[in-house]
Amino acid sequence: MTRELSELREDCNRHGIELSNLAHVLGRADTITLPKLVDEFYWVTITRNAKLPDAALVQQWLTWGVD
Repeated sequence: MTRELSELREDCNRHGIELSNLAHVLGRADTITLPKLVDEFYWVTITRNAKLPDAALVQQWLTWGVD
């Protein structure tokens, strides 16, 4: 779990997010710990075999809410 949290910290830094603020950014501030976030990510992507959308698809989704 230490390696995963280290990688998560690097990803957060790259995107201008403080690791300690990640749960808040995700709307889970009062309900989840960082290790649990990692656990849920693995559950969704490995156990449930969900694929993460690519950047182009996420950008498209973002335009849907703009008038």
